[in-house]
Amino acid sequence: MRPWFVVAIAGVLACDLDESGLGAGADAAPLPEAAPIEAAPDATEDVVDAASDASQSACEAVCTGPNESCFNGTCVVDCLQTGACAAGVTCPPGVPCEVDCGPTSCGAIDCTKASSCNIDCSAGSTTECSGPITCGGSKCSVHCGEQACHQTVTCAADLCDVTCDYGACWGSITCSGTSCYVACDEQACSGNATGTCNVACNGSPSCSGTVSSAAAGSTLCCNGGGSCGGLVSCSKTTCEIGCLPDAGSCAGGEQCTAKSCTLDASTCP
Repeated sequence: MRPWFVVAIAGVLACDLDESGLGAGADAAPLPEAAPIEAAPDATEDVVDAASDASQSACEAVCTGPNESCFNGTCVVDCLQTGACAAGVTCPPGVPCEVDCGPTSCGAIDCTKASSCNIDCSAGSTTECSGPITCGGSKCSVHCGEQACHQTVTCAADLCDVTCDYGACWGSITCSGTSCYVACDEQACSGNATGTCNVACNGSPSCSGTVSSAAAGSTLCCNGGGSCGGLVSCSKTTCEIGCLPDAGSCAGGEQCTAKSCTLDASTCP
């Protein structure tokens, strides 16, 4: 049963109030309907869309060569067909570039003028990427599949990431950017690995050449049996060298001229 409120004002008995608190009489004014609240436009989404459109347009302006197409602002060079790009690949300047190589494809790869590089030589053929690989920009990633990448890998990007699967990376690997990571699997990296880099020679054996780093901070790991057949050396500020003499690693010796040196295999993962 709804409550009644009795209010005596100047001897006059007031009538009951409705649930809104207004008088229920005929003269009571109805409450105005609240205006619908409209969602504010998503300015951030508009900015992201505009940036995406701009990067796609910039890509389409320069990504016009054979086997090239733009995807989300990245120039993708499709060399997956057998024998494709055997004459070599040159990425266009100023935009991200991705090079995908297949069997007997990809001669020399020049990605030095792209804003960033992603080079994939891991489609499963031992004949992939038979020429030298060079890259630059803000970041460069090179993945060499089993016995792929027959010549040198040279990276001048700010950040370099080089992965060498079983028997891959026949030539030397050189980094000159701010930071570089080189990972060598079994029987991989038969050339020298040098520059501003951290190197993991985890295969048995791997890194048969010299391993040296001039980075401010370096970690050189020779965990694979018989890995690091040449001299392992580093300089600058801090250096960690991890060898497993019982497994025959670091047969070429270790040399650290950094301000702080740690020669301990336990420092390596």
